[in-house]
Amino acid sequence: MSSGGDFIGIGPRPLPTDTAFYPCVICGTAIPDKGRSIHDQWHADTADAVIDTARRVERMEAA
Repeated sequence: MSSGGDFIGIGPRPLPTDTAFYPCVICGTAIPDKGRSIHDQWHADTADAVIDTARRVERMEAA
């Protein structure tokens, strides 16, 4: 653990060095514990959008 003054510059905001990071099982990015649910939801939303787009393309090609 750090003494409180050290920061890691990952992403748009620097994070304290004693922040717990976990690797995302989908993309491998190091995610701070407090951001895991937001990151997981981003993957879910992105996957839903990709599936919807693929279905629209299939319908257009079938027409």
